[in-house]
Amino acid sequence: MITKSKCDESYTNKYDGVDLAEILASERLLNGYVSCLLGAGPCTPDGNELKSEYSSDGSYKREYLTRLHPEQEKSTNKSKEYEENLKDKLIE
Repeated sequence: MITKSKCDESYTNKYDGVDLAEILASERLLNGYVSCLLGAGPCTPDGNELKSEYSSDGSYKREYLTRLHPEQEKSTNKSKEYEENLKDKLIE
């Protein structure tokens, strides 16, 4: 029997096609997603999916979203690039 160890798992590449740079560069898009996540505005289908990843207390429901923490090494290269861009934008 062949099993995949937990250490070999990678986070999903489901969002690798999302142009995060475009979202972060557009105040309108970024504000739309933030409003959606905070429950202060309408959500797009993508916004609803992202919002579903968070529990009501703001913590993450799914493990792959914890990849914002630098000690996580299971991210795909594309997701690591997204994370760095997101962290830089949120710090501004």
